[in-house]
Amino acid sequence: MVLLLGLVACGSNGDATVERTSFNGEWPLTVDSAIVTCGSKNKQSVGVIVNGTTYALNGTARTSENWPALDPVWAPNPATGASVSVGDLIEYAHQHCASK
Repeated sequence: MVLLLGLVACGSNGDATVERTSFNGEWPLTVDSAIVTCGSKNKQSVGVIVNGTTYALNGTARTSENWPALDPVWAPNPATGASVSVGDLIEYAHQHCASK
């Protein structure tokens, strides 16, 4: 099991701020920080809040929570042009939400 650290602060609702500089894993976003949030309709739903918009990190969040796709803030890999893997952030979000 990999423990991904990057928690900066927790809000009163259990959301957690993560930052590029302290995130232990590949940073997949175009912004330097985001708020990890847990779905209310499905325990497997995880997302990030960026500039007031909640984006789905997984398909469950897209369908259960009706959150939009991550695409507007998903960073491209400069070497390939494909999107950077979001796997580390999803794993972190699942660990965070499981502890709530």
